Amino acid sequence: MTNEFAFASGEINEIFKYLSPDQVNKIPIKLRKFFEDAEIENYVPHIDHQKRITEQDISEKTKSILAVLYRKYWSDVNIRGEIDAKLLENERRYQEELRNRYNPDNIFENRKVIAEEKEEIEEPKSIMIIEEKKSIFSRIINKIKCFFKH
Repeated sequence: MTNEFAFASGEINEIFKYLSPDQVNKIPIKLRKFFEDAEIENYVPHIDHQKRITEQDISEKTKSILAVLYRKYWSDVNIRGEIDAKLLENERRYQEELRNRYNPDNIFENRKVIAEEKEEIEEPKSIMIIEEKKSIFSRIINKIKCFFKH
């Protein structure tokens, strides 16, 4: 188990203390025991019982766990349907985003566009001819060779 889940379990257990017994009893005993066992012993969560849950400074993992608990144990059939519809819509948008991001056709198109942009940005390079400087001795030897060739 990760530390993140252990901290979230501590926050969940602290939130359970502020819920009514009816709400807590709707959650199976095994699940409550699981959260208790997963909690870090010395961790003290900072839950202010005077603030609403939306105003609390809790982790994203805790929010996710609370959403699942709410959907599964505390909501009625109508609300459960609304939550499921919202989750399906979010999943559809996420999958569409993944398809757009990792579509093989688009990947190659993106590379082509990036390559074209690089070509446009780069300025043509001028080629410089560097003359090789010869020593005085090699020039004299070359002159002597030229006399003998003619």
